[in-house]
Order: sequence, then C-alpha cells, then structure tokens
Amino acid sequence: AIEIFTLAFLVFLTFVSLPIVFKVFFFIKQIELVIFQSAKFHLNIMRIVIFFIAHLCVLAACRSIILLFQMNIFSFEDDTSISRKLLVFTSAVHMYELYVGPYCFFGFVIERIFATAYVRDYEVVL
Repeated sequence: AIEIFTLAFLVFLTFVSLPIVFKVFFFIKQIELVIFQSAKFHLNIMRIVIFFIAHLCVLAACRSIILLFQMNIFSFEDDTSISRKLLVFTSAVHMYELYVGPYCFFGFVIERIFATAYVRDYEVVL
C-alpha cells in the first residue's frame, strides 16, 4: 500500500498542478479564439495551433489516468491485468505527447521564418 506521507505529497502536487493546468488551458483557448477570428493569420499557423491543442488534450487525459494510478485509486494485482496494460499504454502515450510541444514550437518558428522571408506572397488573402 501507499504511505501516508506519499499520499499527502501526491494530493498536494495535484492541488498545486491543477490550477496551473487550467490556467494554461484557458490561456490557449483565448489564443485560439484570437487566431480563428483574425484573418491575418495564415492557414499553416492555424494548423499548428490546432495540432498543439489536440495533443494538449491527449496529454491532459493521459496525465489524469497516470495520476489515478499514483494515488492508488486504480491498482493492479499482476502483470497481465487490464489495469497494468492501461498504465503501460497511457505512460507510453504520455511520453510521446511530452515531445509534441517542442516540435510545435519549432514548427511555429519555421513557419514564421518562411512568412518573413516570403512576406510579399505568403500571407496574401485570396
């Protein structure tokens, strides 16, 4: 089972991290509203933002499932149980999703470089 100090520490981390996650999510939603209401943004940058938000939602879902295992709300008895397979799958997806943010950042930077270099005909609205 889990020690009381470990459980208290995990509950503390949960209550500290949840407001931060919600603030980041609402900040991204505000940016999304500005991007979709503006005609000055190119379709490529809107695709990068949509890709990032979709992966952020998957990352939050995976983190929530892993948190349930860390707090011993879900547990597994042996290595062949479904909950063990769920934990392994969720952890693998979570590790993949952690790298999406830097890739989106570099995609954003490259898109802006092309927009700056080809400013005359890149962001022309037809």
